[in-house]
Amino acid sequence: MAGLKDYQISVYVANLGKYVEGVLQGAWITLPMPAERLQDTLKTEVGLGGRYEEYAIHDYEGGEGLLATVANPGEYESLTDLNLMCRAFEAREDDDPDVYEKVRTVRDDLDAAPRTPLQYANLALNSDEIPYHSYDAPLWPDSKEAKYAWTAVN
Repeated sequence: MAGLKDYQISVYVANLGKYVEGVLQGAWITLPMPAERLQDTLKTEVGLGGRYEEYAIHDYEGGEGLLATVANPGEYESLTDLNLMCRAFEAREDDDPDVYEKVRTVRDDLDAAPRTPLQYANLALNSDEIPYHSYDAPLWPDSKEAKYAWTAVN
């Protein structure tokens, strides 16, 4: 799955009903994609609909920006919500090149409560309102304070 753009995530979605029956049926789905195509892929490739309604995310890969910024998707994460999150980051990427860093800053500053894809999408769409200053510090400073100090001294 190499070559994913920053705002993309690729998830392996398995049909849970068939998995319980001992049959592996699933598909790699790269998000974002149109909602109708997502539903069609779930129906035709994953086999959802009718008797089988549940799916699980068994694996994932993502673009450098997105997976470094947001929490990794859970096994039972909503694909619709993940799709919206990817679309939000895609929409903001050109307008705000620092969107990933801004969202990461807010994520790190808030408590350790789990974040949902919709919360990350909201942060991305409102990234203009997040105060952010990029520092030219090398990678070794661990804290924002150390990066600020390094930048101020130099």
